[in-house]
Amino acid sequence: VAGCLGEAKGAGEHGEEREDAWMGGLVRPVNKAHFSEFPLTRRTLWVRHAFRTSPAAEAGLRDGDIIVGLYGRPLRFSERRASDYFVQSLRPRAGKAFTIDVMRDGKTVTLTGTFAEKPEPDTIRAEDLGVTVQAIDSATIINKNLFVQDGVLITHVIKGSPAASSGNMGSQLLNTGSVILAVGGNPTPTLEDFNRVLEDVRRDKPDVLLVNYA
Repeated sequence: VAGCLGEAKGAGEHGEEREDAWMGGLVRPVNKAHFSEFPLTRRTLWVRHAFRTSPAAEAGLRDGDIIVGLYGRPLRFSERRASDYFVQSLRPRAGKAFTIDVMRDGKTVTLTGTFAEKPEPDTIRAEDLGVTVQAIDSATIINKNLFVQDGVLITHVIKGSPAASSGNMGSQLLNTGSVILAVGGNPTPTLEDFNRVLEDVRRDKPDVLLVNYA
């Protein structure tokens, strides 16, 4: 993914600290083959995905839109440099308005929205198992390049916990980035299911616990 729209933190225009802000979309440089097939300049970006209920979606940004301008000015540079320029030039701040020009159905459309604070994912810290997990949504699937959507994503493994125990090949049993699919033979497609199954495990206190993961 070349860039995540409006997901940045750092020095502002005058060196002040910017809070995390979110627009809610992913962009990529346009494939070179499209320039000869469609009436596009090289200074464009392709919207790979606009997340539902995000500021981008509320502003009207759609999957497949071609970004041609930002804050009333044409994009600069091309391909990867255009993506870097776009992300850096957004200067996201919660409550600040943004304006993007997109090419859609052969016409240029101007979209206006407002940055929001980046939402924090729902998580559960399972001390007895030794992991912290989070719910999987469309943003997580794309950002983490996941091949499954039912399950909970491991974001942290606690040192010295059962999850961090060494397996047959010398690596720990569970790792950050893995997706837990079932615990004790019971599917955990959502965070709520994982929590419910974990409560059953705590009640039954099995000597050995089978964890299925991807």
